[in-house]
Amino acid sequence: MSNQTLPLVERLSFLTVRVGTLKTAEAMRQALRGANCRTSVLAGDMMNQPAFAAGIVQEEEDVNFVIAYNAKLGYPEVCTVTQTYEAARKRGWRTCEPPDAIYLRLATHDQPEGEWFLVATDPPIAASDGYLKVFGVARVSGGCRLGGCRGGPGHLWGGHYRWAFRCK
Repeated sequence: MSNQTLPLVERLSFLTVRVGTLKTAEAMRQALRGANCRTSVLAGDMMNQPAFAAGIVQEEEDVNFVIAYNAKLGYPEVCTVTQTYEAARKRGWRTCEPPDAIYLRLATHDQPEGEWFLVATDPPIAASDGYLKVFGVARVSGGCRLGGCRGGPGHLWGGHYRWAFRCK
């Protein structure tokens, strides 16, 4: 069955985003502020971590992303982060670089109210609180948000949660 014949809620979302245009974490913070996107304290902490800085690319490129529900990946009830990532890899998708979250947040300014998705990052970022985290991209309370969410390999997420991956 093609993506277009599925009910809207079951379709995969695809988008192409230009990455590498922002060369530092501070430039990314400024871009988020300029777009009126709020950044949680946890997301800000994640952006201060060496793993985040290591993923900042200096060359510009267009990257294709797919956003899929865990249920679409074969887990309608619940699964671990590891299971989500393994199912995505079987489809030829790759995890994101940590800074991809900022580019995705900026690119999805028209995100519907109440919608959010997680940005698959492997390894996840070890935040100051000692837990492994991934970014969450959301529109809540009328504004765009960038947050941090639990992302350790064994953390459980339900089938209705969506993840962003890099794809071909």
